[in-house]
Amino acid sequence: MFNRLPEPDTTPLGNSPLGLVLCTLAIDEERPLKSRDATQWQRRLAEAYSAGSLNRVIQQTVNLRMGPLGAQATGQPEMQEGWRLVRRDGAGYAEMFAGSCTVAATRFPGFVVFREQLRAVWAVYADILDPQVRSRLSIQYFNALSEEGATSATYWETRVHERFLGLAADERFADMLTNEMGIVDFQGERFSCRLRHAIQADAAIAGNIAYVFDIEVKDEAPVDLDMAASLEEVEQMNRGALQMFQAVLTENYLRERRADV
Repeated sequence: MFNRLPEPDTTPLGNSPLGLVLCTLAIDEERPLKSRDATQWQRRLAEAYSAGSLNRVIQQTVNLRMGPLGAQATGQPEMQEGWRLVRRDGAGYAEMFAGSCTVAATRFPGFVVFREQLRAVWAVYADILDPQVRSRLSIQYFNALSEEGATSATYWETRVHERFLGLAADERFADMLTNEMGIVDFQGERFSCRLRHAIQADAAIAGNIAYVFDIEVKDEAPVDLDMAASLEEVEQMNRGALQMFQAVLTENYLRERRADV
C-alpha cells in the first residue's frame, strides 16, 4: 500500500499540526485487572516512563453495523474499567485495560523517543498480564491545520490536495462551506489505513475554518506476541503514516512549513 507513495521526507515542520499520537497493543487473553496490577505498573514505570499520577478510567466499546442510514450501533455499549498513568511532565499518558495497552503523546517527542516509551510501558504490561497472543497493533496521528488567513474553506485549496478536500475544492460551494467530513479506508497486504478528514470551524481562531485529519495504521492479524517484532512493526507503521500525511498536503505547502522551522 505505502510502496505506491514517495519516500517520506523526515525534515520537521515548523509549528507542527500534530496534536496527539496514540499507539495501542491489544491482546487476546483477558483477565480482570486488579488494583495491585495498576500500582505495580506505576511503581515499575516511575523512572522508565516518568510515571506520575494513576487514575481509574472507563472504556466504552460500541459495536457498529452499516445500514441504509450509515453506521448504527448494535446492542448495548460494553464498559471496561482500566487505569491511566500520566507522565510527570504532562506530555503524555499510558492506559492499561485487560485487553489492551495504549501509549499516548500529547506533545510528540519524535518517534525515536516515543518508541522507547512504548518499549518501557508495554514490557511491564506484558510482564504483569503474561499475554501470549497479540490481536491488534495500531498507531494513530491527529493533525489540525489552523492559520490566521483561513477565513474560508477556499484557503486550503493550495495547501491540501484536491482529492482530500471534497466540496471545498468546488468553487461553487467552497466559500460557503463550514463543515464537511470524510473517511477513506485502504487495505494493503499487511496493514490497513484509515484517513479521517474534515473542514470545520477552527477551535483555536474564532471565525476561521480549520482542516483536520487523522491517520490510523493498524495490523489486526492475530500473532504470537513478540515485543521486539511489534516495535519494529510500529516503526514501519510510523513511516507509512508519514507517507500518507505528506500525500494529503501539497508539496509547496510542505516546503513552506519546513522552512518555518
